Amino acid sequence: MRVRSICLSTVSTVFFTVSSAACVSDSDDATEWREVVDALPSGVPISVEITTPADSTVLAPGPVQVTGFATIGETAPIAETTLAYVVDVSGSTLGGGGCGGDLNGDDLVDTVLDCEIAALIELNKLAAANGTIADVGAAVFGTFGATADVQPGGTDNDLLTEPDADLDMDMDIDIDEVLRSLKTGLVGEFTDHVVGGGTSYGAGLSAIEPALSASTQANKVVIFVSDGNNNLSPHINQVLPTLPADAVVHTFAIGASSTCDPVVVLGTLQDISDATGGSCTEVPDVTELPDIIPSVVAAELISLELTVDGKPEPIDSIVPALPQEGPAMLAYSTLVEGLTPGVHVLCATAAGVDVIAKGDVTECSMIRVTRAPPPM
Repeated sequence: MRVRSICLSTVSTVFFTVSSAACVSDSDDATEWREVVDALPSGVPISVEITTPADSTVLAPGPVQVTGFATIGETAPIAETTLAYVVDVSGSTLGGGGCGGDLNGDDLVDTVLDCEIAALIELNKLAAANGTIADVGAAVFGTFGATADVQPGGTDNDLLTEPDADLDMDMDIDIDEVLRSLKTGLVGEFTDHVVGGGTSYGAGLSAIEPALSASTQANKVVIFVSDGNNNLSPHINQVLPTLPADAVVHTFAIGASSTCDPVVVLGTLQDISDATGGSCTEVPDVTELPDIIPSVVAAELISLELTVDGKPEPIDSIVPALPQEGPAMLAYSTLVEGLTPGVHVLCATAAGVDVIAKGDVTECSMIRVTRAPPPM
């Protein structure tokens, strides 16, 4: 009989702190083993195990077969991230060559704005399914900016809601209703705001600040999409210091004529991402946006390393091969040779990356190799 113990202890790294004293068990038909589980910064679980040799094993001299596995997104996630959408609704988003049909009911089909809406709805769907996003907010910008009211009823400035909330019980996700209410120069739900047809990145950043500041979550991630160059004040450098220090902004330059780092005086999408620890992605083919944006919330298992007494040891087999997007599980095995008699420490480390940063988890087994018996 095998008893599987999944134990979380207090672990602190530069990226995250996970605290728990709980262990849970299940069982099947083999020997005892232990899996160490932590969380990536966004709350996606990541684990690693050395299945054999078990901790405290005494082995005869000779090669040692090391086996185990690593997982990402296989156990319950931790919802401790706010995800905020900042959407360009300037006049240029009326341009064609987009996708999504007529998602906002403006009688224009497959515009850039339709494609922005389609991409963010898909992103929100994935965010809700992943279970790591506690709440979402939104803002729009054109000449000016406006923070979206993301809850039906209540006040006219409800800044955050759960990603799968349907508070008015109309069988439509509330944040999706907000996104589908976007038209050129305005947001219609759940309170009207008119922002004009120009392009001011600073106005967009300023508009999302109230939602980010209202968040009580440990992590704050912003998805900022635009198809135009920043040509109206304020300068982004005037606004960026007002955002919470832990806000990470990922920017997207949409369309063949939009780039991350054009020559402009008021700040670029690249400048925004660089200043906040995010990334800028150019999407020259607007129709690819619904496939590209959701990938930013995906978590990947990117590496698996084994050390013996602190020194790297090559791993002979990892199946399936890295990297693996979660949820995923992989098995590894290798043959360690040349261990001298005495105590040795084997450590396996699995590393992953998510929308916020990298993180890793390590499990170690201490074994003892006996001396060879004297010749008879």
